[in-house]
Amino acid sequence: MKLTARISKIINEEKLKAIATVCIDGEFLVTGIRVYNTKKGLFVAMPSRKTQNGEYRNICFPLNKELREAIASEVRTAYHDESEAIK
Repeated sequence: MKLTARISKIINEEKLKAIATVCIDGEFLVTGIRVYNTKKGLFVAMPSRKTQNGEYRNICFPLNKELREAIASEVRTAYHDESEAIK
């Protein structure tokens, strides 16, 4: 499986740093992936929507740990590349 990530928007707020898009095998896009700065480093959050009762629910999610880590790694790499290019 080929994953390609790109940063759609650099935010640079205190916690939220960027919005990303991942393309899977050149055939399926996942948009709205968020990159957060946490005490443990960059955290990649899958797209979510706010429900009527105020909770946030993921609308797209990997079904296994390996895919989640591959997506997160690709997004982190794209974020680092993009943030270095801006400097």
